[in-house]
Amino acid sequence: MLKVERFCEDDIPGLVALSAAVGWDYDEAELRTVLSAGEMFGQLDETGKIISSAAIISYGQGLASLGMVIVHPDHRGLGLGKMVTEKCLKAVPEETAVMLVATPEGRPMYEKMGFFETGKIIKCIADNYTPGDLNDDGIEIRRVVSDDMATILDMDRKAFGGDRRKLMESRIRQARRSVVAMNKQGKLLGFCLSVEGPVNMIIGPLVAENDQVAALLIDAVSKDYKGKFRIDLPAERNSILPFLKARGFVEAAMPPLMLNSDRPMGRDSKLYALAAQIFG
Repeated sequence: MLKVERFCEDDIPGLVALSAAVGWDYDEAELRTVLSAGEMFGQLDETGKIISSAAIISYGQGLASLGMVIVHPDHRGLGLGKMVTEKCLKAVPEETAVMLVATPEGRPMYEKMGFFETGKIIKCIADNYTPGDLNDDGIEIRRVVSDDMATILDMDRKAFGGDRRKLMESRIRQARRSVVAMNKQGKLLGFCLSVEGPVNMIIGPLVAENDQVAALLIDAVSKDYKGKFRIDLPAERNSILPFLKARGFVEAAMPPLMLNSDRPMGRDSKLYALAAQIFG
């Protein structure tokens, strides 16, 4: 039986290669963010090549996210995916509620391990962003500054349902754009990041008071970039879809959000886009 190893930054090139072997587009910057916020495990073959992986990111308050569960196509059917997933689950306290966004291939395994569907994620992509006019009603969009961080982290905790300080600090450093929306009284109404990946510009996380604020934030991080885009939104935020479609987005998939606990997620309905599926 192959031993499950804990990965570090030295393993990033091998993890990028494993991701590419299954058609996923993780790059070095994304994996550094994953490792800064959580833990990664996997197995190596006799030559030292990484042939499986899984990541667990803990957010405190009894919540964690599982992702990047990959088994190399040449080594499937041996139970490696289950082994690395179990290793991740053992890396957090037993009472931790673990969420994940499942692929069709992975869903049966997760169901056998006690996960159940608790929602849907709408994956939207665009070949280009089509700018358009928006009514801002006096809402100012500006870049994130250090004084915003305490408010951003508080807004994110309430919207997401867990403490993502480590992830957010890493993600803001990684981001191409980090912006906030502010009303005339100086109150922050939301924030949005855009992160450039090898294939798409990823929009998210996005937290906003309402659809108008969400649209203004999306526009701010997108309108001057020429290239492909991706945004993953909770299905309950589908009220923003008409805006996205007008900007050139199409719905590409609707994978299930799964959870292994009956514990309420504790979210305040202001999460409009995921940081990425791996982060929940």
